[in-house]
Order: sequence, then structure tokens, then C-alpha cells
Amino acid sequence: MQTRMKTLLVHLKAKTRRAAGLAVTGALIGITFAGSSCVRKSLYTIPQEGVISFEVNWNDLATGDQAPTEASLYIYNEDGTLERNVPFSAGKYRGNIAPGVYRALVVSDGREGVHFTSMDNYTTAAIRALEATKVSKAVELPDGVTELQRMEWTYGCKEVDIEVGVGDTLRRTVEPGQLPQHVKLNFTVAGDRDAVESVEAVLTGVAQHKNLSTMDPSDGYASAVPLSLEEAKAAGQYQASALVLGVDNKHPDGTHVPNDVIIRVAFDNGGGQTIDQDITDEIKQAIENGGGGGTGGLDIEVDVEVEVSKNSTGEYTATVTKWVVTTGGVIVQKQN
Repeated sequence: MQTRMKTLLVHLKAKTRRAAGLAVTGALIGITFAGSSCVRKSLYTIPQEGVISFEVNWNDLATGDQAPTEASLYIYNEDGTLERNVPFSAGKYRGNIAPGVYRALVVSDGREGVHFTSMDNYTTAAIRALEATKVSKAVELPDGVTELQRMEWTYGCKEVDIEVGVGDTLRRTVEPGQLPQHVKLNFTVAGDRDAVESVEAVLTGVAQHKNLSTMDPSDGYASAVPLSLEEAKAAGQYQASALVLGVDNKHPDGTHVPNDVIIRVAFDNGGGQTIDQDITDEIKQAIENGGGGGTGGLDIEVDVEVEVSKNSTGEYTATVTKWVVTTGGVIVQKQN
């Protein structure tokens, strides 16, 4: 009898242990499934973002220029602060972004004579012409006028407004335009033209700085750009061109700015002569006639003709016989 009781007790204890084991196992399985359920849910949560896709179109290239090999895309928050800056050399960009309103700028990089500055905010983002490292000694500039380096064609676009919602895919094609204006000088020598050894010139009243969001200069037109004239194929004809960030006859505060073409002619006998042509009225008239002005699309071409002669003391003199100022293909004023 005692033996049977002992055997029964052993069976009961074994069952109890098995039941407890099953309970623990079930609890662990439940915990495991609960944990797996959380992980699965987080893996399949829809991101609270949108997608932006930019592509560049270099349609507004200057004649003879090649599409830039370096470019940057700047994306700004609605308050103007920089959200991101990414290389845009390949001409395409795609990325996720939080929902909101943004502004974007695209600029070409790596061009000579200019750099982009204050790009951490779209209200201050600007292009700036670099100051000349070696100032011309042949042409004396007025006090307070800064001589700039020669620049290459540079491109950029005004800010592009974009609004992104959750799950949106926003596509934009941007077309950067030409930021500088073109200045061309044609200089023709008659008479003793073989006596002319070299010709140098500058144009005053140009801008050094251009704001990319407004396309206006913030520091006025207190600079000058050099024009290094080279003799063309025809004897006695010299040509030069330069790019500037803007030309005007007054600063943003309304104060007067002189627009002068200052030409220095050097003769082979060691002498020389400075010719100063004031084209302020021509610039003013072109602006008033809707021909551009400021940092707009006002291209300037100046044609100057001089007669070189030797006086009784053996010195050469250059006398201006004609000069013409043309803006946008239209003759503004002519003097003989």
C-alpha cells in the first residue's frame, strides 16, 4: 500500500512540473510574439516625408560657352535658413525631405574671377566679383574705386519656391541664367597708328556684388573692370570685352555714380595719353528707355575712334574723332 502511494505521489509531482514548464513556455512564447509584433509594426511604418527631384537645364548659356562642369544646389527653409547644400554637377538630385515650404537656388561653381558668399541664408546669398590682385598702373582710377578681376561667365537662378507634403514626390526643372552683363570696347586708330604700342582701358560704375534672391547690388557701383585691348586682324583696330555684375549711374541710395570709359594709349616713343569718355548720360537714357540697367540685361558696346598725329616737338597726340555707345543693339548717343 505504501509503495502504491509513493508511486502515485511521484506521478503527481511529474505532472505538476510538466504543467509548470508548459506555463512558462507559453508565457515565453507570448512574450516573443508580442516583441515580434512591435518590431514588425515599426518596420512597416510609412515615413512622414516627401521626395524632391531636381534637374537642371543649361539653355541660357552665353554664345560659345560650355555647360558648367561644377554646380551646387542650395535648399532653404521657409525662414531663409539653409536646409541642405548638395553637389549638382551631374545635373540631377533626388532626396527625402520633411513636409514644408522651401526655396531652392542653383549656381555654377569653379568659374574664374567670382565666388558665391553668405550662402547660409537665401536673403543674403550672393555672387561677388574678386578684387584685382595686380592693379593696372597705366590707368589711374578715381578715389574710392576698386578694380576687379576679369571674370568668366557664371550662372544662377532666382529662388524656386517649392511646397512638399507627406508622401509627395515633387519634380522641378531649373534653368540657371547668365549672372554677368557683357561690356565690349572697340578702339580704332587712324593717322600714325603704327606709333601706338598698347592700349588699356577700364569701365567705372560697375557692381562688385549681386544678391541672388533680388538680383540687386547691396554695395552699389563703386568698382571698375579692366579692359585689356588686343589688336584685331585689321591694323589699328583694338577690341576688348569684359563681364560685370551690373552697371548703373546711381547707387541704391540714389547718389550719383560716374560711368567712365578711361583709355590709356601708350606710344612707341615712351609717351602716352589718357582718354576719358563719360557715358553716364547714355547709361541713364538706356535705363529710362527700358533698355535694362542695374543688374538687368543691359549689354554695353562702346566704339571709339581716334586720330594719332605727331606735333612739332615730336610728341604724339590722340584726338577723339568719333565714339558711339550702343546698348542692347540700339545706339543711345553718338558724338563726332
